[in-house]
Amino acid sequence: SIFFLIMSTFCAILSVTGGVIMTTGERVRFLRKTLGLTLEQFGDSIGLKPSSLSNIESGVCSLTNLNTLAI
Repeated sequence: SIFFLIMSTFCAILSVTGGVIMTTGERVRFLRKTLGLTLEQFGDSIGLKPSSLSNIESGVCSLTNLNTLAI
């Protein structure tokens, strides 16, 4: 189920980061890199330009609810 996938990802993030809580942008970058995708590939899959995705990952822009649902 989607809940299991989200919880598994969250647990993986905590184990990789030594329990350090990451920002939303850092979690998006971690997910993208874990999937082995470039900014362009990941952006295409969720309907964002690479520059917009980069701004989210760096904390310049916030992740919207629609972006979250797309991910």
